[in-house]
Amino acid sequence: MGDAGALSLERRSQPLPRIARRFAVADLVFVAMCLAAAAVLLYLGRHATFFGDEWTFIDLRSDWSFRHLMLPHNEHWALVPLLAYNTLFSTVGLGSYLPYQLLLIATHLAAVTAVYVLLRTQNGVLPALGGAAILLLLGSGYENLLWAFQIGFVGAAAAGAWAIVLTFVKPSRPRKIAAAALLVVAVATQGPGLFFVAGIAVALALDADRRRDLWIVAPAMVVYGLWYVAFGNAGIESHRDPFTLDAVRQLPDYVVTGISNAIGRVTGLGEQVGVVMFVMLAIGTALHVSGRAPLRSAALAGFAALLAQFTITGLVRAQLGSAQATSPRYVYIAAILLLIVASGWIGRRFDGYRIRPSVVLAVIVVVSLSTNVVALLDGRRVFEDWWARTRASVMVIERYGGTPAVSDQQGVFPVPGQRRLAALESAFGLSVLAGAPPIPPAAIDEALYRLVGDSFAIEKVDAMPPAAGRAVVGRASGVAVAQAGSCIDAVATGADPQVTVLVPGGMALAVIADAPGDAQAFLALRANAVEARSRHVAAEPGRVYVIQAPDIREADPWKLRFDPPDEARTTRMCVVAGSPGRPAS
Repeated sequence: MGDAGALSLERRSQPLPRIARRFAVADLVFVAMCLAAAAVLLYLGRHATFFGDEWTFIDLRSDWSFRHLMLPHNEHWALVPLLAYNTLFSTVGLGSYLPYQLLLIATHLAAVTAVYVLLRTQNGVLPALGGAAILLLLGSGYENLLWAFQIGFVGAAAAGAWAIVLTFVKPSRPRKIAAAALLVVAVATQGPGLFFVAGIAVALALDADRRRDLWIVAPAMVVYGLWYVAFGNAGIESHRDPFTLDAVRQLPDYVVTGISNAIGRVTGLGEQVGVVMFVMLAIGTALHVSGRAPLRSAALAGFAALLAQFTITGLVRAQLGSAQATSPRYVYIAAILLLIVASGWIGRRFDGYRIRPSVVLAVIVVVSLSTNVVALLDGRRVFEDWWARTRASVMVIERYGGTPAVSDQQGVFPVPGQRRLAALESAFGLSVLAGAPPIPPAAIDEALYRLVGDSFAIEKVDAMPPAAGRAVVGRASGVAVAQAGSCIDAVATGADPQVTVLVPGGMALAVIADAPGDAQAFLALRANAVEARSRHVAAEPGRVYVIQAPDIREADPWKLRFDPPDEARTTRMCVVAGSPGRPAS
């Protein structure tokens, strides 16, 4: 073998260069982190079910018609989520939420991977792993981690983040074409795609050597513009018209609040620190746009996209108050953009200071992880309550639809009525209650009240109707109760007098008070009465008020609580025949 062959063999037998080994190990660590995060998210979402806007997709958008695919959801073009959901409807159906969760987690990991690749390429292994760790379990953005419907926001962010990577990291003609295609996907997924289009456009426009690459954003802008003209303008005013001076006036507070909150919650340092960091970031970015050591273009794209996020969102949402800018779904998008911005600062030295921003990043990673894990657990508890309410809605619709008080077409928004649920079950195998944890009684009562609330009526009549059964007191407080034949007499003895009478469905409670005053009637079946399920009445002395208990053909009686006037006089209560049940409109 010649010298050249021997040298070649020697080179092949040498270990990988140290930097290559570091990247290989880092990638393995990153993959392990992703798998661990996926397992955690699946565990936290083990009780998840279809919730909120997902029912709009299930009930109203579950066909493949071109118009349904193109119409906006609120203001968003949601073509990609609709295609994804309709595909799952047609293949795995609605028997399990797991496939939808897996799709969300896969999309989330794609977004995290884009940020990891950017940070690893531009800043090294440790910043990349630190940034990925922050994003993987970003509890401050919990909506986008636990609710599969958020594949819209997460998918747009993933496509946009990869477009930034392909545009600014080792750009080549094929990578630029791929970036342009991803931006089209991003804007067709949901609104956050627009933020990334704006960010890339600004960064390219500010770089004299890259302005010729502005064509990268052109396809997305053209496609979105055509969609907006043909379909999107029908939904742009679903909350308000964004093209007004009032909308513009509300922007500064909304933008500052949104970005400062996002910085504070992502870092775990709080909103007040977030305000300071935002000001420093804005000034520093402005000073370095054309300075001696300008920021990397990817960081400029991230900062411009961050401003675009809360500007565009504020134009359609700021009327709801600046606190709306702190929604977890927005924090998630901002977190991705903030880490992209951070890629331009990590590792840089500043004149007169010996500390590197990477040291600051290490501290932030530790604080961020601790606060965001706690936030994720808190967010999971929020969703547990929402999932229970959804299951309660489905349960009461299926159980009580078609009874005298409930039409089989009447639902509990956004869950449709019994007839439609049966059709969905036939088409997709709907199974929301199977294997679910017990539904809290309060959630059942809340859903039931929303279902039959129109049948819970109070009617003023001239005379006490004859008793139709013995009045049975469930509980009483602040009153002295005495039996008066089949009726009961209650005399207020303290503040906040309350009497709960057990009334069968279809019957009514007739009440007559000796004293005037504000009275209140509460309806409950499984839990105790609460303010949200009540009716007020200005009681007149000597007038009879008949409170209808909806007829839902339930064996257990309603817990009909009446709070009589506070004066120490007698209020008589009798169980009487009810009015014929009528389905609520």
